[in-house]
Amino acid sequence: DEYSSTSRIYGYSVILGIGAGVYCQASFSVAQAKVKTEQISLAVGFITMGQTGGGTICLAISNSIFLNQSTHQIAKLLPNVPLDTVRGAILGGGSAFFQGLSDDLKGQVLHIIVKAISQVYILVITAGAMAVVMAIFMKRERLFMEAAIAG
Repeated sequence: DEYSSTSRIYGYSVILGIGAGVYCQASFSVAQAKVKTEQISLAVGFITMGQTGGGTICLAISNSIFLNQSTHQIAKLLPNVPLDTVRGAILGGGSAFFQGLSDDLKGQVLHIIVKAISQVYILVITAGAMAVVMAIFMKRERLFMEAAIAG
């Protein structure tokens, strides 16, 4: 929430970064162990394309959720302010607009923005939970590198 300390925010960001890093790296190791040597570059390219494309799509969805939720709620709070002004202020272009608000309204607007950001994290948490559940049901097998078997 808007009262979270900076250390908690950075701590959660580190946990999120470690989880994302482990998740991204694991697929490369498995792919290199499971495919024939001449197909490693194709497998790695496919994984990279999937991760980049997935990240791009998730960023677009996250931005839409954040912008739509925050704009809608701030427009309810400040009905006489044009939507373009509200969107510009949310995106960082209209900080002077927010500076002109009373302290009470600033607090309410900050609460709305933080709540919209927290709704974006629902997507991240859901994706992480799905990855864990799907990993539990994956086939368990030993991985041997093709070169190690041949040598």
